[in-house]
Formats: sequence, structure tokens, C-alpha cells
Amino acid sequence: MTRSAGLVSLLLLAAPACGPKKKIEECKAFVTAVNDGVDRVHKAMGATPEAGQSVAELRALATEMVAIGKQAEGVPLSTPELQKLSQRYLELTKDIAVAARELADAVDAVDVEKSTKLQARMDDVVKKEDPLIEELNRFCLTP
Repeated sequence: MTRSAGLVSLLLLAAPACGPKKKIEECKAFVTAVNDGVDRVHKAMGATPEAGQSVAELRALATEMVAIGKQAEGVPLSTPELQKLSQRYLELTKDIAVAARELADAVDAVDVEKSTKLQARMDDVVKKEDPLIEELNRFCLTP
């Protein structure tokens, strides 16, 4: 099994000096909730080059992705565009959690063929995160 590159990307948000105050506050709150979870993922996954390869690490990733989703879901959002982006991110956290659990199960069962297929699926799901984060940052940084 190969390492899943970039399991989670940090949202780096520098609030613009101008723009609707509510949008800025909501973006900051959402990004903070996600970043707090990302920090937990990094701790759970470890900082070693082999991180993301063990069954325990994959299960920890799944648990933390669910927690990120719940924490982010708890952020009150009234901006329709941010609500949509938030919903897409929440769905992504669920998809990553499911993919990580299924991959962990296949690895645990020593099913090489299934593990290979699920690793590819995991990689595909994780690849969706960066473009979504870029879209979220673009929205939040635009006044």
C-alpha cells in the first residue's frame, strides 16, 4: 500500500481588510473549526514518512474526519455560498472517513487486490480536497 499524499490540507485564510463583516466572521469561524480538526489529524497520523499506511492510522484518520465534519457542521453559517461550500466540505470529510475505514478493513484482512483498489479510491477522494479548499479560500478572500 502506498502513502495517501495530502490526506488533509490546511486552510490558510488571511481575512481581507474590507468586505462584509458577517462573511468574514463566518469564514474565520468555519476555517478555524476545520483547522483545529486538521491539527488533530496531523497528530493522529503522525509526522513520519510512513504515516497513513497502518490500519491504526487509517482508522484514526476516519475518526478525526468525522470529528472535523461534526465540528465544522456546528459553525452557524448564514451566507448561502458559504453554506454550500461548507456542505460540500462536510460531504468530503464523510467520504474520506468511509474510504479510510474501508481501506483499513481491506488491509487488516490482507486482501491485496481490494486494498489496491481502495487505495486508488482513497487517493481519488483525497484529491478533491485541494480544489474545494481553493474555492473556499477564494470565496472567503473576495470582498
